[in-house]
Amino acid sequence: MTKLSVLVTRPRPQGIALCQALRVRGAQARFLPTLETVAAVPCPELESALHAATQCNWVIFVSRNAVRFGMAALKQRGLRLQDAIRTGAVGNGTAGVMSAHGIPVTCVPDHGFNSEALLALPHFNPGAGDRVAIFRGDGGRGLLAQELRERRAEVTFVEVYRRRIPALKPERVLAAWQRRESRWVIATSEAGLTNLLTVVDDAADAVKNAGLITVSARLGTAARARGWRGPIEIASEPDNAGLLAAVEHAAR
Repeated sequence: MTKLSVLVTRPRPQGIALCQALRVRGAQARFLPTLETVAAVPCPELESALHAATQCNWVIFVSRNAVRFGMAALKQRGLRLQDAIRTGAVGNGTAGVMSAHGIPVTCVPDHGFNSEALLALPHFNPGAGDRVAIFRGDGGRGLLAQELRERRAEVTFVEVYRRRIPALKPERVLAAWQRRESRWVIATSEAGLTNLLTVVDDAADAVKNAGLITVSARLGTAARARGWRGPIEIASEPDNAGLLAAVEHAAR
């Protein structure tokens, strides 16, 4: 990896850990987090959704942050999920955080790590008469809810965090990143990718010529739709280990 220059846009704390791991392997890693997550602002809709979640027999967490912010929001209000709850996690990282919070993990895909993969599991079977709470950030994908409603389940979104662009001064980071010929960008969400192309402003064309490492074919397609011209590598896993493996493959 000694010839690679990698721009890491993953949010804290995963992005910092990823930069450290890349440097240990000899890559030049530059950190430019294009997303940060903060707790949702309390409002009547959130209060209603949190109380509804305590009556649900299925709960789905779409990300690590959905677990962290969701459990914090419930605890702050003295609420808890049902003891006999059945659950879904979109990926192994999310499942790990659920376990750390004492939440049993009923369903998690062993590949794919997205809504489609979760929906494809035979034992993920919410249907008529089931109440389902989906913990997520603001403006998440609607595929899960759409499919579950078609199965006649009652679905509530519990939007416990929001995403925003951090205060960034990207010029120095980009200048350092561009010093090597083999340049790659790591982006793990569509919002993060969109924000990157917004904050780099006049350097967007140069960024789009670099290689891109991301976590799904869907994000690769989204990048192409935004004019990405460089090669695209899809990590086999959405966690830092999978991203590191993709970087190592790119370095060959």
